[in-house]
Amino acid sequence: MLRIINDSGNGVFTKFVNAETGEDLSKLLAISYGATITIGPVVTAKLEPCILSADVTINHAEWLTKHPITGQFEPLAAMEFRDGSRVEFAEDGTPQLVAPMNR
Repeated sequence: MLRIINDSGNGVFTKFVNAETGEDLSKLLAISYGATITIGPVVTAKLEPCILSADVTINHAEWLTKHPITGQFEPLAAMEFRDGSRVEFAEDGTPQLVAPMNR
């Protein structure tokens, strides 16, 4: 599970952590500022933290990018970088660094 914490009111200090282990995931995620919430059969949120105070635990998140064959936005299973760093996304969307960064 993913937990988003900000007790400062300043978006720069927003933390993204693994809700179960407490591991800081901020360095694994691209973070921008703002928020969009869609309410329907499934409540979805596009989080772009800004001036707010929050402590939210999400039980499911999807990380989407445009699929090179279908052209549709599809959930990622993992991201791999040229330096060998690899981030995998669990079924609930929690990111985890599985191959150490070679830096």
